[in-house]
Amino acid sequence: MLGARIREQREREGLSQRELGLAIGHESGNYISKLERDEHDPSTEILLAIARVLGCTVSHLLGEEVASKTNEAA
Repeated sequence: MLGARIREQREREGLSQRELGLAIGHESGNYISKLERDEHDPSTEILLAIARVLGCTVSHLLGEEVASKTNEAA
């Protein structure tokens, strides 16, 4: 699920995997590709960097904001 949220937000921001990878200090998009396929778990620092570049919160990437809004509506 984390990977899908990263992909969705990255595409919303109009960034390629390579562009996001470079923005967080990786030399290619391979790392981002693995994250988006849930083949690798990012460190806290990487997750914070991805959220910053994508203009969202870590909570959004983890799906916590959606759960909170759903609970508030109940």
